Order: sequence, then structure tokens, then C-alpha cells
Amino acid sequence: VTSLGGVLLPRLSNYVKNEQSMDFYNVLKKSFAFTCIAGISLVVYFFAFAREGLLLLAGKAYMDSVIPMRILIGLIAITGFSSILGMQVLIPSNKENKYMIAVMCGAGVDLFLNFFLIPEFGAIGAATATLIAEMVQFLVQVIYTRKEIKKFVDIETFNKVLLACVVALLVVMPIKYLASLGEFMMLIVTGSIYYLTIAAFLWIIKCTFFTDLITQLTKGKIKR
Repeated sequence: VTSLGGVLLPRLSNYVKNEQSMDFYNVLKKSFAFTCIAGISLVVYFFAFAREGLLLLAGKAYMDSVIPMRILIGLIAITGFSSILGMQVLIPSNKENKYMIAVMCGAGVDLFLNFFLIPEFGAIGAATATLIAEMVQFLVQVIYTRKEIKKFVDIETFNKVLLACVVALLVVMPIKYLASLGEFMMLIVTGSIYYLTIAAFLWIIKCTFFTDLITQLTKGKIKR
């Protein structure tokens, strides 16, 4: 999810340099929508299927990692949104110092919390400290970019994506508890149905970014 920041950095920097503010915020709007769809959908799915994912990748010996994974899985969305504010807003706008301050705040909080939480709670404490630290870094960046945020953050898109993910999760949860499938097949079947449900739901409720993307892809294939 965060790789998008590095890809868009040169273009966004060029827009800022040439004072193309409309193009700058249009790209940020698309980036925000993409992060919503990719980030939130992964967080919701793997929060519910953390056990199956760990069984497939690591085996039964790592079942104690289910709770830490469920805590850390939120980083996908938080880091994605944080990347937009840092890599796509602050750095292209020549505000690297503010980005550095945000990162240092997160690092300081992480170090402080680890010192107290790890001895008492182990891996769960470390995971909690990391999540809180990333949230602090994100909130500091929100403070520095509060004027810009209003111009590209689309709450309606966020709400539609979140609703689509919840609906899709409700569709696949009966399979998780009723079907007798191995970890690999469980993830393949539920993952496929989950994302197909999200796609169908976003199309039905007319999520603008998603419908435009599908239309463009469809037109490209027809032309070829």
C-alpha cells in the first residue's frame, strides 16, 4: 500500500514546483481512494482470518502470534494514510523537516512504550507499542497537513469502502465456521468471495473511484 507514495513522489513534486494545484489534489484524491480500498479491505479480512494466515505461513507453533497479528494488522491502513501525508504531501511541498519531526515523535513513543509494555506483556506489548507509535506519527502529520487534507480526503469514499468490507466479511464468515477446508483453500475461497463481494457492492453503491477504474480497464481491453 505504501509503495504508491514512492511512485507518485516525482509527479507530485513536479506539480508543486509548477504550481499545478488542481492536478496535485486530483492525484491525492485517487491515492486516498486507492489506499482506502487496498488498506481497509486487507485489515478487515486478515483481522478475521489471522489464525488461518498464520497456520499457512508459520504453522501451529506460532498460534500465540494471532493476537499480536490482529493488533499489528491495523498498520496496513494507518501506514497507508500516513504515507499519503508524509511522502505525498509534506515531502513534495518541501516540508521534509516536519515529516522528520513526525517520524521522530513516533520513534520516541515506540521506544518509551516498549520499555514498559514488553516486560509485562511480551509480543502483545510490542505490537501495541508499534501501533500506537504509528498512530502518533500519523496524527502529527495530520496536524501539519490539516489545510491540505480538506482538499483531497473524501469521507464518503472511506465510508463506502468500510461498509463494503463489513458486508463482504459477513458473507464469508459462515464459510469460516461451517466449511471444512484447509488453511490454504480457506484463504483462497473466502478471499475470492470477499473481494468479489466488495467489488460488486462498490459498483452497486457507485463508488466513483472504483467505477471509473473499472470503466477505464474495460475500455482498454475492448480497444485491444
